[in-house]
Amino acid sequence: MTHLHALIIEDETLVAWSLSEHLKKIGFETTITESGQEGIRQALEDPPDVIFLDYRLPDTNGIEILRELQPIRDETNFFFMTAYGTEQVAIEALKLGAREYLNKPVNFDEVTVMVTRALREQEKSREISVLKHQEEQRFQLGAYVSQSQKMKEVMETAQKLVQTDTGTILLLGETGTGKDTLA
Repeated sequence: MTHLHALIIEDETLVAWSLSEHLKKIGFETTITESGQEGIRQALEDPPDVIFLDYRLPDTNGIEILRELQPIRDETNFFFMTAYGTEQVAIEALKLGAREYLNKPVNFDEVTVMVTRALREQEKSREISVLKHQEEQRFQLGAYVSQSQKMKEVMETAQKLVQTDTGTILLLGETGTGKDTLA
């Protein structure tokens, strides 16, 4: 089974510890840091599956951290937490990639549901990306292998035609020569 990793960037020791203990119960390995800059360094060095991020930290704020962590936005789920948030802060956090906005004190049952849903959606998204890539590979003209010099020339010509605005192409030839494959 793949190990899931959660990074908790939170300066309130009790909040960080209790969240960490809950995440461990549902299968996560956890890392806690009180420093926003240390959290950024750790996240960029080894992107976790989820990050729980406080808004107010001693050295920065959660919005700035989200900006710094844009390079890992597609591979990490961000959960933004605060006891001091405004609607504007929530909107900004969501625009920058936070999956959920949580008011403190955090409800652990909600955390479980949110994390489970986020990881499931992320896995589906990865599967779709893999399938799209496989489908693209499957239908590339170069994927059809031929030993014949003539057939290689046909493939090169077809590759050039695909990149033009040519409307309709008529393929002629005897049965079994690969017209359907080329089409």
